[in-house]
Amino acid sequence: MKKLLLSALSLTLILALAGWATDTRVLTLGDANNIVKDEANIFLYPSTINMYRGLVLGDVNSNYYDAVGEALYRVGAHYDFGEGKGVVGLYIDNRPQDIWWAPQQPDPGPNTGIDNRLVLFYGRPFGDTQFGMNLSLHSDSYKSETDGDATEQRNMDLGLQLGLTLQEKLDLAAGFNMLTWTNKDVDGEDIAKPKGNFSFNFDARYWYAFTDEVDFIPHFDFLYHGGGYEITDGDEVKETEMMLDLGWGVNIRPVDRVLLLFDLGINYDTDKEELTPQTGDAVETTTNMMSLPYYKIGLEGHVTKWWDVRLGAVKAWHGHNVKDVSKNGYAMTDTYLGSGFHFGNLTLDAWINPDFVLNGPNFVSGWQGDLAYQASIKYTWK
Repeated sequence: MKKLLLSALSLTLILALAGWATDTRVLTLGDANNIVKDEANIFLYPSTINMYRGLVLGDVNSNYYDAVGEALYRVGAHYDFGEGKGVVGLYIDNRPQDIWWAPQQPDPGPNTGIDNRLVLFYGRPFGDTQFGMNLSLHSDSYKSETDGDATEQRNMDLGLQLGLTLQEKLDLAAGFNMLTWTNKDVDGEDIAKPKGNFSFNFDARYWYAFTDEVDFIPHFDFLYHGGGYEITDGDEVKETEMMLDLGWGVNIRPVDRVLLLFDLGINYDTDKEELTPQTGDAVETTTNMMSLPYYKIGLEGHVTKWWDVRLGAVKAWHGHNVKDVSKNGYAMTDTYLGSGFHFGNLTLDAWINPDFVLNGPNFVSGWQGDLAYQASIKYTWK
């Protein structure tokens, strides 16, 4: 008991001094961005920025460091220009564009994705309809030199996403991304050339008030991408991928200051890759992946007026089928522990490392590890 009390006290003090916003909240509710209203929704549905008109926020994720050797960060701000003029949001971060829709590239790749992102949002209401959009730019470059042999690669991804919210019930979004890159040798000649890399997505959700305490949220997500690359005097690769996600969320408020979330769904992903060598016949590989089903659970409760705790879990049964090669099935479970602290217009939030709660701070147990995997800070004025 003494260790747990000291752990709680240390957590409170450290978050108050070094807390970093709500992206952390929806994650620790079981990756529930589609079934809970939060400013993190704007990256799914740009029109929801009209609900969050004045704020500054930032977050950092150290859990990602183990995978790619760097922590993720995001900072952003929303500003309301007044009635009839709309709200503008600006974000910068180093969260990589998903590499799976950009075919793996030759040296100095493969890389972990295009980071260094700038995102500009704009939203305004039109009667009962809310409009929102964002423009995004990812860019980075790599250079490698070995024994006088140099290669250089530059990447750029441009994205446009449009969204509508109708009568505060139906959220819609559609987006288009286009990726281009160059990969050159020491003489400035192309090592490889891209072959039209692009993606299109459509997302929708509907809030149905079943009772005063219960909302049903059916949601649908679709993504399609195509592209490839051609190595000079070598192989050519073409790839297409399609992803469908269909779910039914339940948002329950059984008592004041308590939120309970459930989400049940299926996810289907099919990928087709065609490799055409410089000599010989083309080889086609088709991979189908299905999560049937997945479910998510989240719980948020306020311990005091200024402190809340969160639990979340995601469970999925996956099937992985490479046509004429292999079939695999497996299950995965992710769990989350989170906490938030609210002081007037300021919110501090954290995805807590459960080992810290079990072991206590270093001066109690000698345990060495991160207090939190992700932490956030947010200040609002509208």
